[in-house]
Amino acid sequence: MSDKLIFKQFNESEYYSGYKRIRNKFRKFNSLSVILSCFNYLHKPTKEGIDELQKLPWMVLLLVKWVLIDDEFNIESERAINDKQLNELLQGMHDLGEITRLPSDFEHHILFFRSIAYQQLIYQHGYSISRFSRQILLFSDLPENSLIHSKFKELVGLDISRFLEISLVTVAGFIGERNNILPFKWYDNVLDEYSRDEVAAFLEAVSMPILALREKLRLKDTRRRSAQEYFEQTPLVETPLIQTDQGFLCVYPNILYRCLEHFIYDKLRLWNSHSFMDKFGPIFESYVEKGIKYTKLPYIAESEIRNSLSTSQKLVDFIVVDYNANVFIDAKAVEMAYQGKVSHLSEVVKGKSKVSVIKAIRQSHDVIKHLEYSNINHSILKPRKRNYLLVITFKELYLGNGRTFYEAIGKDEIDSIHREYDGYPNIRLEDMYFITIDEFDIFMELIKSKKIGLVEGIEKAKKSDKDVRTMKFDFNLHLMEWGKHTDIPEYLIQKSEYMFNKLKIILKDK
Repeated sequence: MSDKLIFKQFNESEYYSGYKRIRNKFRKFNSLSVILSCFNYLHKPTKEGIDELQKLPWMVLLLVKWVLIDDEFNIESERAINDKQLNELLQGMHDLGEITRLPSDFEHHILFFRSIAYQQLIYQHGYSISRFSRQILLFSDLPENSLIHSKFKELVGLDISRFLEISLVTVAGFIGERNNILPFKWYDNVLDEYSRDEVAAFLEAVSMPILALREKLRLKDTRRRSAQEYFEQTPLVETPLIQTDQGFLCVYPNILYRCLEHFIYDKLRLWNSHSFMDKFGPIFESYVEKGIKYTKLPYIAESEIRNSLSTSQKLVDFIVVDYNANVFIDAKAVEMAYQGKVSHLSEVVKGKSKVSVIKAIRQSHDVIKHLEYSNINHSILKPRKRNYLLVITFKELYLGNGRTFYEAIGKDEIDSIHREYDGYPNIRLEDMYFITIDEFDIFMELIKSKKIGLVEGIEKAKKSDKDVRTMKFDFNLHLMEWGKHTDIPEYLIQKSEYMFNKLKIILKDK
């Protein structure tokens, strides 16, 4: 026998056969009993956080989705699934991992880790006060006649600020005791503050009866099972509560939290991505500028950059000066499309990154070019030997730094940019980082509190990421080494304090 390792090649047909084995098993039971048994399994109390993840909630919710969209969905059967039979089904879901794409089946190992991250990291942290507070800052103070306010009220039947308040009331009902069903009477506690119509509008937006949820999922489903689906984020994040006779069943706490943390953004993007982003882009840029101002570092914004350089071209949003270096900051209010999250192909992810990452890289190099041949007298806007780039995105792209992006996804595009700007200084790949607005806010707080500097932080991250033993998958892991997860800016804390104090008063003695 040969002692050479034999790597099994992925086969989509074999994966589909594995899916059918699971499907044929769950079809033997009352569909509703399978779904409810899955939810009961997910809500069983555990002692440690790691025990929660060992339930593999992403696989359990994929099974729930498959049962819901199945052509032979059956709630008339008298055969209910028992715990042993459910465990056999869940074992089958786990075993699918042996015949789905392995890391070697992805064009680069980073693509595999990205897919895993999108699928699983949403289950690894609780309700985010930062994201809740950020929604208040981004949306609540907009004029009532703004497109975002008026369209949200038209779509949901509720003002943005009232939606956010009732969402906090809902979260409070699930946090603490591990309730999986929030009884209708919970909302009776707040009827002195919110009308029944307001509460009903909120619940209509985030919950559905089980059969309505089935129809919603089936409308979006292609009826083609693919191995990419094994890595997807659950679509139940759009509808995290299920209406029952007893109240509102939470499919999983973290899924509820993720829904509410980004609900306004997600709802309006779904309505009309172009119209919403046209309005939201400048709002997001202003929010990023708030963080830069908070650090007290000298900076210049795009409008002044353009006027000073006498160009009409789209440039980076900000240049911040620190340690005699230019740090180009570009705010991209984007999220990754479905295919960009699950694909094993570099070309697909690159295509979904062109309007964010690649565009920002090109714009920063264009500014460097202008600075090199412009003869202007400006304390901030001038060429410097060291240049860095931070691309700030609204949601996770999991692209790491420029070196990672180059090697795994964008080699051809970045090579093209370097050729286009040949003869001018380039931003080194290691000096580019693509981070979320969550990471940006923490970074700004660490800078403000003198725990680290802007350039110092980038240099520390670079040094760590050069060594395979210390490199980090995302920037948040660097931040955790420099500070605490509670290090958030005062502008977020202040916005949430009023809302939390109001909630305490409303729910006092309830």
